[in-house]
Amino acid sequence: MKFRINFWAAIVMLLYLSSCMQDHPNPWDVAKKVKVNASIDEMSQQGIVKTRVVGNTWTNGDAIGIFMKKSNSTLGLPALAENVRYITNGTSAFVTDPSNEIRFPYDGSKVDFIAYYPHTENLSGLTYNVDISNQNNLPDIDLLYSNNVLAVDSTVAGINLVFKHQLTNVILNFSMNVPGTDLSGLEAKITNVNQTADFSLVAGTLGNLGNPGDVLFNVTADGTMAQAILLPDNDLTEKTLYIELDSVVYSFDLSNATSITSFDKSTKYTFNITLKQGEGALVGDVSATIDDWITGPSEDIIANEDLTPRGGSEEDPFTVDEARNALGRTQVWVKGFIVGYYSPSNLNGFKNAADTSAVASNIALAFSSTETLKENTFPIQLSTTPTAAAAVRSNLNLKDNPDNFQKEVSLKGDIATYFGTIGLINVREAILEGVRYPD
Repeated sequence: MKFRINFWAAIVMLLYLSSCMQDHPNPWDVAKKVKVNASIDEMSQQGIVKTRVVGNTWTNGDAIGIFMKKSNSTLGLPALAENVRYITNGTSAFVTDPSNEIRFPYDGSKVDFIAYYPHTENLSGLTYNVDISNQNNLPDIDLLYSNNVLAVDSTVAGINLVFKHQLTNVILNFSMNVPGTDLSGLEAKITNVNQTADFSLVAGTLGNLGNPGDVLFNVTADGTMAQAILLPDNDLTEKTLYIELDSVVYSFDLSNATSITSFDKSTKYTFNITLKQGEGALVGDVSATIDDWITGPSEDIIANEDLTPRGGSEEDPFTVDEARNALGRTQVWVKGFIVGYYSPSNLNGFKNAADTSAVASNIALAFSSTETLKENTFPIQLSTTPTAAAAVRSNLNLKDNPDNFQKEVSLKGDIATYFGTIGLINVREAILEGVRYPD
């Protein structure tokens, strides 16, 4: 009898505990999963739908990173959810691994969501590192950002993230005046644009733009179209478009543009370029319009055949003669022999010597080590600032290094008017007898 009483007492106790658990369930068991839908905001100010780099829908396998934070708070670490990877099969619906699903707070408190594309595990805290130097796969660098979902809780059916482009899309469309001309093999690039930046997931802004250089456009196999994703830039001076087809180079200096003076974020710029075969320097009939996510200006331009010699890289430096035809090129390499200096500071002050009266502020370069005519020399500015330039000056000038006379050297700088002729200024690097300065 005692056993039966204890048995029934145990049953009653289990029923009681079960009832208690129904009244106070595990929060994780009942917290509502966040259903995610995402779209790309591509409406212009007139309400016209524009297309994404790879179309107007997501691509199968696209992945976004999502953060959840308390409403009306600044995103920080730790967050309620941190950089959770959600992927799509090409629809607007995004899912993640069941073990990693984001859930609304059990207590019903309101939350905000911040998201970005493309997802990466290599965030620097709450900073996304932007690098547009490689244009081989445009979607990989088409940075998108969403912060529109605010003050929601588990009563919503799902969250609808709206992403906005944070960079600039530049399109080049090419045609020839001679029907049937083969454009395959065409190459295009833009010079002196920033290639890296930091994007704050907290503020939704770009900062630390830098590493200027040349960016090659992504060109279609038939050569009729090229495009690039670039960092926004409010100053297009010292930036040039170069187009090469069958060893003929055409160029357009963007500082000559009158209506398009900047590359704004979320904006797509389209240049329609007609290459006129057999008409010398004229490209001709080039129109530039902005097929934008945000409405902008349009402009007609003429691009001329670029007579500047190819080269200027460390591996293929300009000769002195080639450099004279490359006025305006920045941070290019020039190679020649050190044949003297200039004192006073003009071409007529050329001294074909290395003696105690030599100045440290410049050297003279020439194609031949035995050059004696001032007209055939190429002046090189040797500066004391910044540190890199000072290192070049201290190791190359003839006043302190007379043994450098008639030695061959390669220098990197800007080709500009100097000493009343064409020379090299802003020198930051040099290679002399296999030694690099600064090392």
